[in-house]
Amino acid sequence: MQALGLLPMRCLRFRYQTPMARRLLLAALYACLLLAPMAADAATTITLQWDANTEPDVLGYVVRYGTQSGVYATEVDVGKTTSWSVPLGTPGTTTYYFVVQAYNSTSRSDNSAEVFTSVTNPIPNPVLFVDRPGPSTTLPTDFLIAGWAVDLGAPTGTGMDAVHIYAYPSTSSSPVFLGVASYGGARTDVAASVGAQFMNSGYTLPIVNMTPGSYNLVVYGHSTVSNSFSIVRSTPVIVTATPPVVGTLLAVDTPTPNSVITGALWVGGWSIDLRSTTGTGVDQVQIWAYPSPGSGALPTYLGFAAYGARRDDLGAAFGTRYTNSGYNLTATGLPAGIYDVVVLSRSTVTGGLEGARVVQVNVQPAVLMSIDTPRTNTTISAPFNVDGWALDRRATTTTGVDAVHVWAYPNPGSGTPAVFLGVAQLGMSRPDVGAAFGSQFSTSGYHLAIGALTPGVYDIVTFAHSSVSGTFENQQVVRVTVQ
Repeated sequence: MQALGLLPMRCLRFRYQTPMARRLLLAALYACLLLAPMAADAATTITLQWDANTEPDVLGYVVRYGTQSGVYATEVDVGKTTSWSVPLGTPGTTTYYFVVQAYNSTSRSDNSAEVFTSVTNPIPNPVLFVDRPGPSTTLPTDFLIAGWAVDLGAPTGTGMDAVHIYAYPSTSSSPVFLGVASYGGARTDVAASVGAQFMNSGYTLPIVNMTPGSYNLVVYGHSTVSNSFSIVRSTPVIVTATPPVVGTLLAVDTPTPNSVITGALWVGGWSIDLRSTTGTGVDQVQIWAYPSPGSGALPTYLGFAAYGARRDDLGAAFGTRYTNSGYNLTATGLPAGIYDVVVLSRSTVTGGLEGARVVQVNVQPAVLMSIDTPRTNTTISAPFNVDGWALDRRATTTTGVDAVHVWAYPNPGSGTPAVFLGVAQLGMSRPDVGAAFGSQFSTSGYHLAIGALTPGVYDIVTFAHSSVSGTFENQQVVRVTVQ
């Protein structure tokens, strides 16, 4: 908050305009207007302060202000206080003029001496693009809407904080709210074009089970500069249950829509590009999981699928060079909830992620686990212990977990190889877990004593191995600083 010395003032006396009224003394209106930017970029807050009158019958004060000296279009009764704040959001640079009056039960004083300040607010300059789907595209009933949005007038950040998307059917004027897009995806192309502060400006929204028909997809961007949905873009599309077999083709064979996933999430299918003259026309498949579809929550990147699995059915249907077009990926560790699983495939013809399919699933992991110590975002010293619990709800007699492996990932995100800390001791007493899930899980605790570990920041990750499925099906992570 910055104090502006604007106008040195002396204490002033004011008379009520009514001759019979007693005199009121209004002390100096401080020349210390205080500027404080609001949390949003939309306005600057001005705070005025003044000395209280000593007369016992003063009931309060009126602040008057405007954008011309001597002309006060706005006045506010602020009550019996000696300070008042107001957000002033006019874009650009504007000079405001202020005076204060005291009042009692019968009259007001004259104006105090005037003070003024110039306020500079960002000028909105919103920009929004819809990258996919393109205009007049024919889509399957599941697809992905993606693009980017910024307000170039923002002094910091991207200048946008929300993207809402609607579909207007051609047969009705009533729109369908598709949801709040996930906003904040990295867009290196945007950063290169308009500046690094606009890097995280991408938005995406998966769509499932769209009713076939013609629509106008309308995207609204909410600017933090104007604090409003200040820009809108639209694109016409056709949704059909039988999209044309052209260009990049992508299918998700598993999981099927609305599947309940109790173990590892296995995603598999195929993708080809019919425009390719050699090979399958696809060289990469990415898979993402969007939690709480339509909520705007950021997605979890599940990874690159293994691509090139043999699919004789595709070779028979489209030609032998498309035989090795299958993909698959196994993911563990997703918390319970509803997810839109989004599969994207990259075309070798265009170099772009042209294939996009979406399937919604309900993740209800059978293998549950927790890290109780150390707690995340804490500073610890070696040696230390890793303690928690793990169970498989599908087990009928035992805890269902026969191994817990513990790893430490140094300097998370750096790519530094992980350090294997060891296999945890199982069978620790956990009556609280038994009370919550059943007595057979009362010995679901695990423990591992960790010796020396080089000081630094680590992700401590535990992996639970199910005796039911014979696979590692869940994982938990805490981030700690070892000193």
